[in-house]
Amino acid sequence: MWAHYLTEQAAGRTPTGADLDRIAGTHNYGRRMLRNWRQHGKIPELCQPAS
Repeated sequence: MWAHYLTEQAAGRTPTGADLDRIAGTHNYGRRMLRNWRQHGKIPELCQPAS
């Protein structure tokens, strides 16, 4: 999953949890991994819209 994420980032795309689930054949695991990577500083936090 991490290799796919890096490949997509290098191509200028940010994969979603659903994208990661599709390539790995999992269900909701991709979202969990994205959350984990964000919490541990491996990838940036999501941008929050200005109020």
